[in-house]
Amino acid sequence: MTTARTCKRSPFSVAASTAALLLLASCAGASAVRFGSAVHEPRPAGEPVEVFDSLDDVGRPYEKVGRVVGEGDDGVAFARIVDCMRDEARRLGADAIVLQGGSLLRGGDAECCSTDRTVHALAVRWR
Repeated sequence: MTTARTCKRSPFSVAASTAALLLLASCAGASAVRFGSAVHEPRPAGEPVEVFDSLDDVGRPYEKVGRVVGEGDDGVAFARIVDCMRDEARRLGADAIVLQGGSLLRGGDAECCSTDRTVHALAVRWR
């Protein structure tokens, strides 16, 4: 015979579970498009992809290999969006991304709204 056990949750554990679910629900991602017909070998996972704020900051010869767009839900850290963009740039064979702006998209109604962020970057490869 088995007996049923009841489990009481403390307010802390309920709050922690709710916070964890919200973090998991927050979403970030990126996509990329290759320029031209040249296909470069993807960079190995974990290999650094540098991030620059403008083309003037690059300071070395490069070629443009593609465009990367990162997106994130409200509450997603900017760094997490950029990390997703780095992964896409790595797949294009890029050595760096150059941030080129973005936008905030607001949605919802008067009672509930959300903000999604979009970040644009140029993917470059050293010559």
